[in-house]
Amino acid sequence: MYFKILFYAIAILLFFRVLSYLRKILPFSKKVKHYSGYILPVVELVSWLGFLIWCLHLIYAAEAYPTLIVLGVLIVLLLAPTWFLVRDFLHGLILKIQRKIEIDSKIQIGELNGTIVKTDYFTFDIETDEGNIKTIPYNKIRDEIISKNAANNNLEKQSLSFQIQSKQDINQILAGLKTTLINAPWVAGTEVPTIKLISSERDNHLIEAVVYMLKKEYTGKIEAYVKRSIIAELDSKV
Repeated sequence: MYFKILFYAIAILLFFRVLSYLRKILPFSKKVKHYSGYILPVVELVSWLGFLIWCLHLIYAAEAYPTLIVLGVLIVLLLAPTWFLVRDFLHGLILKIQRKIEIDSKIQIGELNGTIVKTDYFTFDIETDEGNIKTIPYNKIRDEIISKNAANNNLEKQSLSFQIQSKQDINQILAGLKTTLINAPWVAGTEVPTIKLISSERDNHLIEAVVYMLKKEYTGKIEAYVKRSIIAELDSKV
């Protein structure tokens, strides 16, 4: 009996961990990932509640009353911490359904400004404008006003790499690249691209740019646009 309970507990745990992992790595649409982000936790919670009821029934049917008493005491002792977790879980579920908490969304909560970089069952992470990561329990913001940049809802975040060969000052190159990306027809005007120098050797610069667009299919057009506009200009000066 105990082996059976342990086997099913491990199976449920592994099943939902695999589903969560697949949800993160598979190229689902942003809408699918958003809805599965709160549907999957609800299904897992219901599954664990059903598993607990099944365990109690199985132990009772086996007349293992000492085990049943110990299990009952553990449940009572865990009621208080479980309530705090359930409170965060339910409040987070409501925020996700309302689409107030979404990955890559820029939000303001009180005096905290930043971009949501991770959402879990009970907490979410915000990367502040200073680059710090803040982990916030959902229940902590139940009475806070959340201001969100709604323009992010349907945008796709994409990382682009550019190999630029030029003897110009690197700061001028970065500024020129940023301006070019901002003016690109397929880049969202509501989000300022971020530019980062990856490596620089013998006037050969590898630069990473993070931009937002409506469709990932625009990536090739943006890269071609940059090559025509800035890279060709810089190459002509070498």
